[in-house]
Amino acid sequence: MKTLLLLLGLALLAPGQSSLAQAPPPKPGASRTITGLVRNGRTALGVPRVRVQVQGDTASHALTDADGYFRLLVPNAAQATLEFEKYGYTGSTVILASQKKPELRVWLEREPTVWKSQKALARDSARRSRAAQQAAVTK
Repeated sequence: MKTLLLLLGLALLAPGQSSLAQAPPPKPGASRTITGLVRNGRTALGVPRVRVQVQGDTASHALTDADGYFRLLVPNAAQATLEFEKYGYTGSTVILASQKKPELRVWLEREPTVWKSQKALARDSARRSRAAQQAAVTK
């Protein structure tokens, strides 16, 4: 019995026999975990609260954390598509066809019209605040 266990152990450790030690392929209906980082295309900083969703599946979604990282359980289909969305940024899609990389890197660009309107709102708010302060001082 000890000899049999010793031979089995040597067979597993022998070079060229790595197929015995490999994990079995995933089952067709199983899921896999995809992790990644969403960055701002201009500043290269992580973008928080980006919605990451499997296209066509509203139940499979996640939000990026404060540093732009996400983790999502994706159905192990032959081909799945991830959608990345956040207000003020142009959306992006990534097709996962037997993704080999352990972590995705996605870059989102700011929408120029939203960026300009936010600047205009901030500028108008600052003007109103200064006008209110001056009116309060003159009374």
